[in-house]
Amino acid sequence: MSKYEELYKHAKYVFDEEVSRFARVEDKAARFITVVTSLLAVYALTGRQLFADLIPADNCTEKLLLLLAALVLVGLLASWGFAFHALHVQGMKKAPLNEKLLSFYNDNELINIYYGMAKQFSASLEHNRSITDLKAQRIKRSFWCIVATVIFFTLFIIASAVNANSEKTEKVTTEETLPKGNDVKSSYPDNHDSQIKEETKMSENGNDGDTPEAPAQPTDPAPQTTPERPDLDIVAPEFDIVTESFDPSKLPNGKAPKD
Repeated sequence: MSKYEELYKHAKYVFDEEVSRFARVEDKAARFITVVTSLLAVYALTGRQLFADLIPADNCTEKLLLLLAALVLVGLLASWGFAFHALHVQGMKKAPLNEKLLSFYNDNELINIYYGMAKQFSASLEHNRSITDLKAQRIKRSFWCIVATVIFFTLFIIASAVNANSEKTEKVTTEETLPKGNDVKSSYPDNHDSQIKEETKMSENGNDGDTPEAPAQPTDPAPQTTPERPDLDIVAPEFDIVTESFDPSKLPNGKAPKD
């Protein structure tokens, strides 16, 4: 009889363990719902502005960002749905305590009670395990949805960084292509400064540069003359002999004194 007693104890232990497993699965489902609901609340606060910034998408990167943002939302909703479905109420088989059980104990020997109860635990265990396995499968699907959501969110962060970097590079390139103050000045022709100076000079002389200058009047060429030749026989007056202290220009009559 001792072996049937051990069979009864083992069957009861496995049955109770399956009931505890059922409770742990439901507790995990409730935790998943709490976490995913919090993530959905955060997404709802930031997603509105996010979609407003990305719609309409102007380039391939923004289209990719929009797709990844939508996939993140789908992943969160799917995870929440599987976790919520795992909390679906389903009947578990448990040992009764009624008149039938009392009559069974009163009408049978102990060895038969051990064996009969072990058989009932085994039959009920199959039912309870199928329910717990179904809940565990839904929790597992919820978990993988969270994993996929994390992957999509990581790709979204990377794509956002690439898009921000490309916009920054495009802005810098645009600023470099725009002419600066010195570049604008250098873009004029080389003779621009001389042209401005000429116009300024003309305006100072009363001419604003719009009135064309009068054509220059042709001048008659100088008459051709025969080069003059001196008289080769002419004699100039003789020079006066003077001393250092004598200056004829200072005399009253311009005459030298007599000795």
